Amino acid sequence: MVANLCKEHEPKNYLILFGETLYAKVNDKETVSELDLQRYHKIKELAHHLIYCCQKHCSSYKKINELCTRLIPDAEYALREMTMNELMQAATVEYFDALHSAVQQARGDTAWPDALLCLVCGPASPRFGHPAMQYFARLTNKRLEQRRTLCMAKEISYEPETIDLYPNRNLFYVENAHTFEEAKKIGVQLLVEQKVMSKYADMSRDILASHSDEHLKKICKK
Repeated sequence: MVANLCKEHEPKNYLILFGETLYAKVNDKETVSELDLQRYHKIKELAHHLIYCCQKHCSSYKKINELCTRLIPDAEYALREMTMNELMQAATVEYFDALHSAVQQARGDTAWPDALLCLVCGPASPRFGHPAMQYFARLTNKRLEQRRTLCMAKEISYEPETIDLYPNRNLFYVENAHTFEEAKKIGVQLLVEQKVMSKYADMSRDILASHSDEHLKKICKK
């Protein structure tokens, strides 16, 4: 049944960011683009180096040029004069410039299609209420609500002005996919969950969350 549903919802248009590679199919044109992130990584390396030196020497260095000469890495002078916040901002700009360039290359001269599946692939980030997370929360004496709060940056948000502007565009985070094909398959499954399965169950949390909670409270008495 699920396989049939996935086949029915196979996307005709997609953007899949797999590591530093963007796989795309837009208006029947398929492209594969490597993001140009060389400068981005260099800036982040400088920021990490500054943090490392601050920790190692128990000092509050504000920028790379405040380090002794032998600790200053090879980098253009403008970057060495940046504060930590300025380095992070510069890295952000470099990343989005590279990503936007790849996305626009995938789009070409055509308009964006109404239906578009976007996937961002990365390491694991289990849904709140995962059975094993509930088990180890009791073993480590950590409150699930507290752990969830610690992982949320409440000051970072995006609220669309018109929610139904693009009803057939979808965005998912795909965890631990080893290949582009695997990521796409998982993405279609998530799409089916949202479009079909969510009509019958809450898919924002693990499907065994409530039963795990009841069972562990019963056998653990806490």
